[in-house]
Amino acid sequence: MSLMKKNNQNAVERIINLMQADDSVDAPNDAILWSKNIFKTRAVGENRSMVETIKAVLKIDLMPGKPAFGERSGSSGAARQMLFDAGDSSIDLRIKPTGKGFELRGQILGDGFANAKVFLGEFETISNDQSEFRVENVPSGKYNLIIKGDRTVEISGLLLKT
Repeated sequence: MSLMKKNNQNAVERIINLMQADDSVDAPNDAILWSKNIFKTRAVGENRSMVETIKAVLKIDLMPGKPAFGERSGSSGAARQMLFDAGDSSIDLRIKPTGKGFELRGQILGDGFANAKVFLGEFETISNDQSEFRVENVPSGKYNLIIKGDRTVEISGLLLKT
């Protein structure tokens, strides 16, 4: 046991001698400040001075009547299901043909889109508290879907056809 104590004491003495003999010089103050600033995070302000518009990108498009790879059921739903990626948010769309055109139901997945304004061509609606919206009786055509919440998300060239 005394041999172990002596080895520990020798190690501590070597460390102390190294600390006393240290002749290194501190880095310049501006270099230290620059290094510290690397790790500071940028605070996000509540009021943004610039308008932020995010273009949504199609990730999944499931058509009715065409079973998707990996689905459990052999049948498919009546609605076309589309999932768009828009930065920190996603948009889930369900498009279903009706007698007078199309019914488009959607939900914005992410913060900041409760009670957002939703524009689909000449149609306009407001999302609910769960960021869900619905537009009915939309004729066939190509549309831009614009959602204006805390930031603006745009889906360009949304094609509605049978």
